[in-house]
Amino acid sequence: MASVFRPTKSLPIPDGAVDCQISGKPGVTYVDRRGRKQKRLVRKNKNGQLMMVHEYTHWWMRFRLPDGTEIRRKGFKDKTATEQEAHRREREAEQRAAGLIPVDRQHLQAPIQKHIEEFIENRRLRGGSERYYNLLRTRLTRTAKECGWITLSHLTPESFERFLYSTILREHPKGKTPLHYHAAVTTFLNWCVRNGRLLANPLQSIDQPPASRPTFERAALSLDQARRLLQVSGPRSIVYHTAMRTGLRRNELLLLQWQHVHVDEDNQAPHLAVPGTITKNGQDAIIRLPLELAKELRRLKPADLAAGQLVFRSIPKVPQFRLDLQAAGIPDQDANGKKVDFHSLRVTLCTHLLAANAPVSATMAVMRHSDARLTLKTYADQSKLEIGAVVDKLPPLLDDAGGDGQTVPAESEASQRKAASRWSPLEVRPHRIPDQSLN
Repeated sequence: MASVFRPTKSLPIPDGAVDCQISGKPGVTYVDRRGRKQKRLVRKNKNGQLMMVHEYTHWWMRFRLPDGTEIRRKGFKDKTATEQEAHRREREAEQRAAGLIPVDRQHLQAPIQKHIEEFIENRRLRGGSERYYNLLRTRLTRTAKECGWITLSHLTPESFERFLYSTILREHPKGKTPLHYHAAVTTFLNWCVRNGRLLANPLQSIDQPPASRPTFERAALSLDQARRLLQVSGPRSIVYHTAMRTGLRRNELLLLQWQHVHVDEDNQAPHLAVPGTITKNGQDAIIRLPLELAKELRRLKPADLAAGQLVFRSIPKVPQFRLDLQAAGIPDQDANGKKVDFHSLRVTLCTHLLAANAPVSATMAVMRHSDARLTLKTYADQSKLEIGAVVDKLPPLLDDAGGDGQTVPAESEASQRKAASRWSPLEVRPHRIPDQSLN
């Protein structure tokens, strides 16, 4: 543990000095050569002679290296400044021993916010939505502020672990927010390592926070409910229709432009060409449009389009969406406890595709999923699938009932004798030893 001290030296007690008490300790009062009155503590030296104690004006720091070597360095006249410098040097020595000091010392002294901004600019070269980079900057800036990271040398696993588990997990006990914070900081530090700003990731020993279950499950609209919603929602029906047949999210719908809508080409099927700057995963997407939706969009498409003109002026907010659900007679929570919100329209698309016997791979492509578990577990509402009809199509297993209720004809006696004459898999066949005699 770093500490500070002020060195002292022993001086002879001048003539004319008078004994006194200084904070309960023995001392002397005397007049120096400049005529100023001074007070000094006194102590005995190794010879038992009483001497006056003189303190230096500067404080000194004292700390130990990881190998146990004690280091003493001259500090400042201010005690607090010397203590801060002592802790900084001790922390730097520990990080240097662990290989965490940047190769270039300029990176070590630069503010961490400067590294964050350069990291964000580097990530922008890969493309992606601006919303993602704003969230990334917000998470990194908040982490650095609450962990007390002013420069890269201040990074410690203890401070980040305390922030992650004591603050973020308490604010967001459910959901993926803690995972997003962990991923943002890990990605940033790995980038610092690749660019020579750090020799190693000091937080690599911290595991991801435990994954929590979603705060609630979403219900899909049945075919009848979806039709009623479009009938009662008026001018908002085109927004709901597009969401239920393209799977676009709220923010993707809000940023969709008419130049992304292709419904007038004769040599191409109607589709949306959504750029990666809009999509959540940052990748370009070609979304096929059903003919009825393409017809509606073609009817609403303005004749004279302005550059960058949006398809939808606004997306219905939560209060308006709930009013439309009430007008359509759709409860905001079904019998299984699943809730209906705007993102349920995307769940509706996935459920309708599976109900239409679409292959899982095709459903994943339409939903733009990379994991089948996300498609089948999160976005498929099992209560809306006709599971009973699928079970009824299973072939029969009993001998006395066929698929249509008719009796299955018994096997002939010849076929039974033939089957009985075969070797049983559990029967031991006798081993024949060949004749090895010589003729």
